[in-house]
Amino acid sequence: YGRAIPESKIAHDLDIMKLNNINAIRTSHYPNNSKLYELCDIYGFYVIDETNMETHGSWQIRGSVRCDKNTVPNDHPHWHEAVLDRAKSMLERDKNHASIIIWSCGNESYGGKNIYDMSEYFRKADPSRLVHYESICWDRVNEASGKMILAMPDERRYDGTSDMESQMYTKVAQIKEFLSKYREKPFICCEYTHSMGNSNGGMHKYTDLTDEEPLYQGGFIWDFADQAIWTRDLYGNDVMNYGGDFGDRPCDYNFSGNGIVFADHAPTSKLQEVKFNYQNFTLVPSETGVKIINKSLFTNTSDYDLIIALAKNGKNVWQKKLTADINAGQTGEVAYTLPTFGAGEYVVTASLVLKQATIWANCGHEVAFGQYVFTKEGKADKKAVAPIKVVKSDFNIGVKGEGFSVMFSADRKMLTSYKYNGVELIEEFPKMNFWRAPIDNDNGCGMPFDTAQWKLASMYTKCVDMQVSENGTESATVKYTYELATRPVAHVVVTYTVTGDGVVKVDMDYKKVEGLPAIPDFGMLFTLPVDYDQIKYYGLGPCDNYIDRKEGGKLGIFTTTTQDEIQPYLVPQECGNHCDVRWFEVTDRRGRGVRISSATPFEASALPYSPHEIENARHHYDLARPHHTVVRASAGMYGVGGDDSWGAPTLDEYITKNEDKHFSFEFKGI
Repeated sequence: YGRAIPESKIAHDLDIMKLNNINAIRTSHYPNNSKLYELCDIYGFYVIDETNMETHGSWQIRGSVRCDKNTVPNDHPHWHEAVLDRAKSMLERDKNHASIIIWSCGNESYGGKNIYDMSEYFRKADPSRLVHYESICWDRVNEASGKMILAMPDERRYDGTSDMESQMYTKVAQIKEFLSKYREKPFICCEYTHSMGNSNGGMHKYTDLTDEEPLYQGGFIWDFADQAIWTRDLYGNDVMNYGGDFGDRPCDYNFSGNGIVFADHAPTSKLQEVKFNYQNFTLVPSETGVKIINKSLFTNTSDYDLIIALAKNGKNVWQKKLTADINAGQTGEVAYTLPTFGAGEYVVTASLVLKQATIWANCGHEVAFGQYVFTKEGKADKKAVAPIKVVKSDFNIGVKGEGFSVMFSADRKMLTSYKYNGVELIEEFPKMNFWRAPIDNDNGCGMPFDTAQWKLASMYTKCVDMQVSENGTESATVKYTYELATRPVAHVVVTYTVTGDGVVKVDMDYKKVEGLPAIPDFGMLFTLPVDYDQIKYYGLGPCDNYIDRKEGGKLGIFTTTTQDEIQPYLVPQECGNHCDVRWFEVTDRRGRGVRISSATPFEASALPYSPHEIENARHHYDLARPHHTVVRASAGMYGVGGDDSWGAPTLDEYITKNEDKHFSFEFKGI
């Protein structure tokens, strides 16, 4: 819409924010349409109103600070009145909007006397509001140029420009270190958890800090919406294009694809995490009651209905509506008695939902939730398993049972066929997988380069040993030892055990080889016909999630499709992963397919493309029409990271390190 954004579209954006517990907006890097502030007054947002100033190209050069005569506005007298005029114009236009709580002098425009005078103007003209500015943290007393190193408050020329310590993309550990020494001002991140592509990993570290450290007041996600332009491809299809697609060089390519909504303002799966991390209530359910920490400043929990739901093995079996009466800033407990339903895994979900409709949500909208998982033990019924028959030939080993058959190749050195009820379910040979399609954050920190050996290991293997053993008519085991294309050489042992119920148990084992990098993923890929596009699973959902971005996932049974699991990031990249999976089914529309399960929670996905196909595409129209379904079962992949997208690695505790690994799962036809 360019600059003339319809009011309905502004309201739509604010609806999305409220639905996902966002309560503050920074109008970076300029004042917005006046309608935004009117609506923020009505919706109840906190707003930082920012003047139209952005000059970082005059002093930030390729990761270094250069303060010289070209740095503007700095102390140049001829900039003084122009800078003040921007502050005056914004304040006079917007001063009567209750939503505005902070004036901002601008963005990334270094420091100096001119910007300090702007801040003093705001304080004099409107003493009821605070003043914000970030880039004074680069403005050193001696104005030394060189590598970008934050200037501490006692090293800055005009630290008084900002009423709060404001920094961008500072890591949680660094914020803690800063506040251990400097406690004169509250601290905010005016930009943080850079949301480029598949991102926002580790965001909960920041929101946890708001509970632990009273001086840390939160931050502003960069940013709200991807920026791209509708165009048409060679075949007349409407597509989203980004920098470089218009013959523009130099450019920042897809760097503006950093929103928590897409360019058409459809929600991304990242919002699931944002909503949970920003909820104003912490709910900690148990078998006897729920503890509620009310972190609101004004709202009693009695404004909401408290819903307690009980699920057994993923299926809802009981629900009750209660009321909690806990004042803002207080902690309380609500007791309940759960019914009993025998042995199984149980999930208690406690939710606070709207009692009444608002302008942004219907009655019953969930604003906060918490879950508790427990197990009731019981005797498992031992089922009789039909016998199997093992057939050996010069080139293949077949295992037959009631309604199924499995074939292993001594020639190809891998599993080559799995038929269930006469239907072949393996379209291509299963492959070990140690790779993922790189995400923007991976590329920014160089992870694909550092771990590239594991991509080769996923594509090229050599079987160096094969062993077959039989346990009478009960089971048969085929064990392959593969040499991987790594230097130094690594090996993975894959063991298949077939039983008469049609179950194939898979064990993958890797012994650490010194000198190899971290492993982006550790699992197996199965290729099914494209008709198998229906997904049902018991794990964390409904949106995709990762080891460092799963706080907002709910444990339950969810249904989706392979196409819906593809997130349309501007550049195709890893997506669709689900953590803490108990079982994962992929079927056609007739219900035929395969079920993967494990006694230990695992990760899984099903997409129309392999990681390598996704990696090779620079746009979604580069991906061919789907011809296959690629099902992945994994012990776990790298976290997605997101402290920034130009160098920050995934946090160490979320990296799948080079260490001994064992992954065990089962698959069976359905």
